[in-house]
Amino acid sequence: MRSKRKALRKGFSSGTAVTASVLGSLRSLLMNGELAPNDNARIGKIWVAPRLPIGIYLPVKVEVIEVDHKQMMAVSQVLKDGGDDPDITHGAYFKTTVRLFRAGNGKGGILLQAGQGVGIVTKEGLPVRVGEPAVNPVPRRMIRENVEHLIEQVSSLECKNLPTIDIPTVKKALYLPFRSQTCHALVISVTVEVPGGKQLAARTLNPRLGITGGISILGTTGLVVPYSHEAFKETIASAMTFARRNNCKTLVLSTGGKSEKLARAILPELPDASFIQIADFYEFSLKKAQEFGFRHVIHSVFFGKTVKMALGYRYTHAHSSTLDLGRLVDSWLTDLVDKDLANKIRNCNTARHALDVLNEYGRPDVAKRIAQLAVTMSRRFAPKLKKIELLLFDYDGELICRI
Repeated sequence: MRSKRKALRKGFSSGTAVTASVLGSLRSLLMNGELAPNDNARIGKIWVAPRLPIGIYLPVKVEVIEVDHKQMMAVSQVLKDGGDDPDITHGAYFKTTVRLFRAGNGKGGILLQAGQGVGIVTKEGLPVRVGEPAVNPVPRRMIRENVEHLIEQVSSLECKNLPTIDIPTVKKALYLPFRSQTCHALVISVTVEVPGGKQLAARTLNPRLGITGGISILGTTGLVVPYSHEAFKETIASAMTFARRNNCKTLVLSTGGKSEKLARAILPELPDASFIQIADFYEFSLKKAQEFGFRHVIHSVFFGKTVKMALGYRYTHAHSSTLDLGRLVDSWLTDLVDKDLANKIRNCNTARHALDVLNEYGRPDVAKRIAQLAVTMSRRFAPKLKKIELLLFDYDGELICRI
């Protein structure tokens, strides 16, 4: 009889923490004085409900630390709650200083700056450009959209008494232009701080990735789902049981929702039960597919995971598998690449960066070789599978090759 497990508690991402903190400060400024005489701002704890990328509103407690209506500045912070996930930023404070300006050149938007404890990107190969604050694309969008929504709720936003700022004159700040016409006259300066963030970042991959000075602001859904290995393995096994009972002969093993969606577009003839998300459980899933007696497995993966598969990692999570591009080049690609290209690949910061280099050199054959190596490694893990294929996608979702 299966023992009852206590449900693991979800938390919220660092992107959600920053967004909530910004909303707390902004509410304190917009709901007082000439800008919006709807409520009296107060220093203390308030609740805000940012809209998450998955479409839900999540109540988050915000501590408003300082409000200065003469300077149109407010400071707030949010205590990060990672739920039952072993999140390194759980219990850290995400602090934001918000200032309001009038757009002198009509270019309204958010000026996002990295304060103490928030990293700056210094190497290529990440979804954030060199020199920018280490705030990933989804949190950026979440901050902008939630700020726009709050401003739109203010019936009469009068900006004439605000100090003026011209966007091009501001250095060391990321400009996120407003899309809403209601917000075009307003510029909002947001400085994000994470006290102790530099120390926390030393326990992450940030130093190796070239993110200096602190942590990254992350999140794709806005939530943090507790990551239980045994529970995830059980989910994979249950999905394979379901596929077997529905007479599926082929399994499509994807690392997540995006790679599954891309595979479905290429393989519309396969039933829903054939598609299984395996996250980082590469070897486990292959052995389980073999155990269940499936004959055909198709991997649906992006380039980074393919590299780790080719290197023979049984479990491909970043904390357990180093992206050793040098070993890949020196062991298996010497017959394909010259010394110059080999050195460039060896010194790449990320798999994304390596793929950019291969594209720059016009060498899709190298990516194809890596995919072939990954399939060879899969055959070693599950030799009884009759057929193993791999769909390799680039980071824009374009199919590089099918092996």
